[in-house]
Amino acid sequence: MKGNPWAFGLFFILLVCFIVWNGFQIPTVFWGETETTKGVIIDNKAVPFIGKNYRQMITYQYLAGDSIYTNRIKLGGRDKMKYVGTKVDVQFDPQNPGKNRIEKYFHAVKPIATTHIWNDSLEYEKLLFLNDIVFVEKRTIKNELIFSEALEYVLVDDYVILVPLFHGERKEQKVLRRFDIEVDQFEKETLIERGTGKIFK
Repeated sequence: MKGNPWAFGLFFILLVCFIVWNGFQIPTVFWGETETTKGVIIDNKAVPFIGKNYRQMITYQYLAGDSIYTNRIKLGGRDKMKYVGTKVDVQFDPQNPGKNRIEKYFHAVKPIATTHIWNDSLEYEKLLFLNDIVFVEKRTIKNELIFSEALEYVLVDDYVILVPLFHGERKEQKVLRRFDIEVDQFEKETLIERGTGKIFK
C-alpha cells in the first residue's frame, strides 16, 4: 500500500520550517551514553540570515578530559542575546568528544570591556577583559598576528593572575602570568607583569 503523499508533503514542509527556524542546522542526536562538561562562549557575531535578518553565530569552547574543543553554531531567531564570557553546560559523546551540543546557558551580565596594551618598537600585546575571560593578542607593529588565546583571570587583592580556561575543572592547575595592579590619582589602572616588567596601560 502506498503512503499518503499529502502526509509526506506536510512532514517535509514542517521539517524544512524547523531547520530554517533552527538556523539551517540539524540538531545533534546522541545514541549512546553522554557526559556533561563546562564550556564558555568566546565569540559572538551577527551573520546575515534571510533578507535583512541576522542571526547570532557563537563560538564556544569546552573541556573534555584534558583537551579543549571548539565549536561554532548559528542560533535561532528566538534566542536571546548571548554575550562573550557566558558560561554553558555542554553535552558530549565521550567516545567522540567533538560531537556535542549546548545543554544549558548560564546568565551573564552584559560585558564591559577593559583593555590594557603594552608595546615596544617591534610588537604590541593587548589584554581584553570580558566577564571572566581575558583575550590575549600579540601583533607586530605592522599589525601581523603573532598569537592569540582566550584565558581566565583571577583577581586577588592588588594583583591579577591569568590561568588556562576551565582552570577550576582541570586536574593540573597552574598560573600562566601574574600582574600587579597600580591605580593612579585618576583611578586609572595599570598592569605590571611580574618577571618581565612589561607595563600594560
